[in-house]
Amino acid sequence: MANDELPSQDLPEEMLRQHAAVSEWAQVLEAAGQLLDQTSGELDQGAIERFFKHNVHDHIQFEEGVVFPAVLGTDPGPAIEALIHELRKEHIAISRTVGALFVALRGAHRADEAQRRALSREVKRLVEALLLHAAKEDDQLLPYLTEHQQALVAYLRTRPRRR
Repeated sequence: MANDELPSQDLPEEMLRQHAAVSEWAQVLEAAGQLLDQTSGELDQGAIERFFKHNVHDHIQFEEGVVFPAVLGTDPGPAIEALIHELRKEHIAISRTVGALFVALRGAHRADEAQRRALSREVKRLVEALLLHAAKEDDQLLPYLTEHQQALVAYLRTRPRRR
């Protein structure tokens, strides 16, 4: 889905679908982090990068390009505005951590045991951050999306489209 495309389903269902994919792949990523602890073999870095591209990065772009503008366009009030601000800061932090992780993973096959364990801890922290972030969205943002679905869709249909 392009960053500013209307979802084929309603926004809450689309968010839940994407969160389920992130959670499923987070388990795979956590297993990869455990591999760093247990072996000096190479990880499938391509699979990890694809996970972040197709799940985390695309999900963040969906929220930043569709969900957040729609929510803010419906005058949600200070609590939801503060939540959106907090979630955006988390998106930036997650994206930076992912970038640093990619750099570290490229050298993982040359790392000694202590470096691999440190990298494994970083992977685990990232997985925890992703799951906490998704839970926050599910617990705090999804109820707003569900309650205001019609206003959100109306906003998305009338806003100017990016080219």
